[in-house]
Amino acid sequence: VEEAMKYQGVKRLPKAFLQFLETMGNGGLNFFYYGDWLCEDFADLKECAIEDMARYDLTLPEDAFVFFTELNHMYRYFLTDNEDDDPPVYQFFEGDDEKTRQLTGSLTEYFDEVMKYFVFIRDKTREEKLERKKRRKAQIHPQPPAQNSISKMFNAIWEFLTAWLFGKKQ
Repeated sequence: VEEAMKYQGVKRLPKAFLQFLETMGNGGLNFFYYGDWLCEDFADLKECAIEDMARYDLTLPEDAFVFFTELNHMYRYFLTDNEDDDPPVYQFFEGDDEKTRQLTGSLTEYFDEVMKYFVFIRDKTREEKLERKKRRKAQIHPQPPAQNSISKMFNAIWEFLTAWLFGKKQ
């Protein structure tokens, strides 16, 4: 973390972000998502964001700490030259008309929203797996076709004859 702070030129990180790192660990969310969350990536993120924003004549604030990118066309960051321990999260997104905007009112709100999204994706994935499993099971063990009235009548006659011939009670 100290190395990333040095590379990004910031003097402090807010408590909410440090708590997130402590709780989730180095890259704890990577298995959920394809963006960069690893601590070693933090050093490069600001440089990439500055280059990408420059193409649109935009500048990243000097005190910005860039903590996330998705496919190097969207960056999320917060500002550090203040005493706010739970600062707003901003986003630069090349595909957005507005390009830069405040995404959430705080880091805590941002992480809550991210976790809700992950839970939604996890639950949706589970539902899809169960549905695929049901379809595979139905293909392996198909249900017998519904009997029509002729086959029902034939079965009833067969049961009657076998019972009459072999003395079985119905």
